[in-house]
Amino acid sequence: MKAKGATFEKLKLSYFGKNYRGVEAKADIKTGEEVMTIPESTFITFDVAFQVPVNKYIIDNKKDLPASLKDKNVSLALWLLNQQSNPEAQHKEFVDILPTDVNEFPVMFNNDELEALSGT
Repeated sequence: MKAKGATFEKLKLSYFGKNYRGVEAKADIKTGEEVMTIPESTFITFDVAFQVPVNKYIIDNKKDLPASLKDKNVSLALWLLNQQSNPEAQHKEFVDILPTDVNEFPVMFNNDELEALSGT
């Protein structure tokens, strides 16, 4: 990210376990101090996801495809697969550090587990 213009001199990425990561301060941070800048050109958005060929095909042929393929989350998943398989992909360095096991991410929780998180 630094090579693409990001700054985060007072922060570090920390690993707390196989799939547990976080950002920690490397130095004191004053109230209101800017601690990170990320260039807009590196943002991962639905507009970015829609640029890969398979998603362009879905957009161009959406009336002929099942509703499940028209979901924005499917578009992001297809974009991620494209980034993983393309060594020259713009966001390859980000995709390469994503966790490989997401079972402990709330998006994968069942209703009982989500209820336990309610109010937190």
